[in-house]
Amino acid sequence: MRARELDPDVLAVATAEIKKATQFVAQNLDIGIQLGRLRQGRFSAVLEIEISSAPGMTPEAEAYIEAASTRPEAGLRTEWLWEVFEALNGDDLQVVGYQRRNWRYPVLVRRVSDGVVFRYKAREVANRMCARVARDLRAGKATTQAKGATAQEDSQGS
Repeated sequence: MRARELDPDVLAVATAEIKKATQFVAQNLDIGIQLGRLRQGRFSAVLEIEISSAPGMTPEAEAYIEAASTRPEAGLRTEWLWEVFEALNGDDLQVVGYQRRNWRYPVLVRRVSDGVVFRYKAREVANRMCARVARDLRAGKATTQAKGATAQEDSQGS
């Protein structure tokens, strides 16, 4: 068999068909399947596929849960994964993961408006999340967890 160059149009169609097939499999098996990056050479291509027990659960999201539960000095909480907070410039950001090797800016956040991912300091995320909870409490939109904490404080104070 003689090698021939890959046509980018054929590769795009193949990728779309693979995406449809993985969505079908993900729904039937109740798992998360996400296509990763596509690396293309002249004669071959490699398409990464991530499979997880829940939709959206990536290795970075798992690392965030692990870091939040085992490193309390970072100030992160496990329930903040996928939560949205407001950056200083007014953008809405969603916590999506953690990079263990990036010691200065380990927390990954995604801008809600366009999906661009940024790296933040753990302390900055903790500060912004606490500011969000305080703002919600002032506005009367306390989360159930915050309501439980204030009810507990009230019962201890009485």
